[in-house]
Amino acid sequence: LSPVYLAAAVSGHSNSDGIALLALALWLRFGDRPRPLAAGAALGAALWVRFEAAPILLGLGALALLRRDFRVPLGGALVALPYALLGALYHRDPLWVLHFPPDTPALLPRAESLRAYIRPDASFVVYVLLSLALVAPAWPLGLTLRWRALPPAAREVLGLHGLTAALMFVLPVVG
Repeated sequence: LSPVYLAAAVSGHSNSDGIALLALALWLRFGDRPRPLAAGAALGAALWVRFEAAPILLGLGALALLRRDFRVPLGGALVALPYALLGALYHRDPLWVLHFPPDTPALLPRAESLRAYIRPDASFVVYVLLSLALVAPAWPLGLTLRWRALPPAAREVLGLHGLTAALMFVLPVVG
């Protein structure tokens, strides 16, 4: 555990917790001794820490189901469903997850003003990619990879991160 992680977790920043759970889940899923059930449980926990983990949880679960391996989705369900059931009891609403979705504008008062910057055109995409290059300058190297030469685990992880990135572009634009 790094000092930065501990300082961030103690101060209430859930980003570090979400990243730690995602890293743990990917290690459990694709490590030397894969543990798909535990990986699903870590992803199920990550979903409640950071709702942005949903595409990765659903993607890994769907890929596992396509292979007729039910352990990843079962692990996710073992963590996520009790939380959802307890929330239904508390809210007295079986669909509370849909009725009380994550509300970013309420959490971040200035988030509504960000909608003015989100546009469905090429200039917005270029702006975001250039901004991304400033904080993660190595990302363009990923465009040079030969997809078929990568191990299956790397293809899955990169595909899921690509899905997450695409959703981060599409969802704000469609509002």
